[in-house]
Amino acid sequence: MKVGMIANWNEDDIRFAAEAKIPYVEFIPWCPMGEFTGKRKEIEGYLSKYKVNVAAMGFFNHDIIHPDAAKRESDLKDIREMIALCKDWKSPVFMIGAGELQKGQDEQVALRQSIEALKKIVDDAGKQGVTVAIYNCHCWNYCTTPRHWGALLSAIPQIRFKYDCSHSYYDGREYLAELRDFGRYLAHTHVKGCVKAEGRRVVDPPAGLDQLDWRSVLGLLYQCEYKGVLSLEAHSALWNDPKQLKYQGLRFSANYIKSLLVE
Repeated sequence: MKVGMIANWNEDDIRFAAEAKIPYVEFIPWCPMGEFTGKRKEIEGYLSKYKVNVAAMGFFNHDIIHPDAAKRESDLKDIREMIALCKDWKSPVFMIGAGELQKGQDEQVALRQSIEALKKIVDDAGKQGVTVAIYNCHCWNYCTTPRHWGALLSAIPQIRFKYDCSHSYYDGREYLAELRDFGRYLAHTHVKGCVKAEGRRVVDPPAGLDQLDWRSVLGLLYQCEYKGVLSLEAHSALWNDPKQLKYQGLRFSANYIKSLLVE
C-alpha cells in the first residue's frame, strides 16, 4: 500500500505532494470536462516536473441513469474521455457512481439500468487497462451498501469499489464489517477523518485526529491483500483551505498513515 492524496490540478498541490513524499495524486473534476482537459498539458508538466503519479480519476457529479437522454449521453461522453485519459496518464482506476434515484423510482428498475450502463463502461475501460470502481458516497449514487455491492458484483464480476469509511460511519453502519466482507473488491481507498457527536456529523478533521479506528482499518486491508493507494482527503472548510490548515493536515495524516504501514 502507498499513500496518495486528492489534489487540485494546480502546481501548489502537486508540488506539495512531492515535498511531503506523497507519490500519488487523485483528480476529481467538478468543473466541465473541457475545462479540465483544457489544462492537460499544464497538468502533465506538473506531474513530470515533480515526479508524481496519478492513482485514480473520476466523476462524483455524473449520472449514468439520468432520465434525460441528452444529459445521460453527455455524461457518458465525459466518462469515455476520462477513461481514455486514465490510460494515457497510467491511472489504474476510474471512479463513478451508479446514478441517482429519481423520486418514486423503483430501486430494482434503477439497478437494472445501472448494470446495463456499467457493463458498457467496464468493458470499455477494461480494453484500455483501467479498472472501474463504484464509490460509496451518496453523490449521484444510490449503491452505497453491501446489498448493492453484492448485486453489482453478481452482474459484473470485474467491477470494483472505491471505499471511504466515513460514509459508512456517518450512515450508522459497521465500516470494519464492510471492509472484512468487501475489502478484497476494493480498487481504491479514501482516507478521511470524521467526528460525530450525539449521532450527528460534526467535522471531518485529518485522519488521526478523528474517531475512526485506522489501525484496524489498515489491519483489515492487509488481511484482504489490498495493494491500492490510500488517498488522503482534505475535507471541511478549515482542513481544505490552503490559507488555513489544508497542507498541515495532509502532512499530519500522511505521517500518521505511513506510521501504520508495515512495508
